[in-house]
Amino acid sequence: MDIKVQPRPFDGERDLALGLEKMFTEEWGGPKSALALAYLRDTVIPDLIYCLKKNWHFLDNPTFREILASKLNTQFAYPPAFAEGLAGDVLARAKGVLGVSPVANNHPWQPWEIILRMFTIGYRLPEIVQKTGYSEATWIYFVRNI
Repeated sequence: MDIKVQPRPFDGERDLALGLEKMFTEEWGGPKSALALAYLRDTVIPDLIYCLKKNWHFLDNPTFREILASKLNTQFAYPPAFAEGLAGDVLARAKGVLGVSPVANNHPWQPWEIILRMFTIGYRLPEIVQKTGYSEATWIYFVRNI
């Protein structure tokens, strides 16, 4: 049995990138230095877009919001309280560009169900990270806190 995680095909990737950059820099008072801004543009935003595209059907799921907040905290070193608010704003911005999936499942265990199924049928952690778009640090953090 192979679990396939289908990303939503959309053409608004540039719009989402610009919206996220504006949100990070203007609304959240983001990076002021050229190096930090380059890291935001070259690493943080593309990784977030990849994760949001892979998991667009979970944009309204409260567990996915927690996973995204943990990703911001563990992968990009945002403080936990800051990451929670930022995750909500990132999801709101993504819903504005991507829309909401017609097959959205808001059951709190839904993202974990996919991850745990992949784990039990033999996928290794790097493969799960690649297929779901969650960072390895985020996945390990949540497994330890279950």
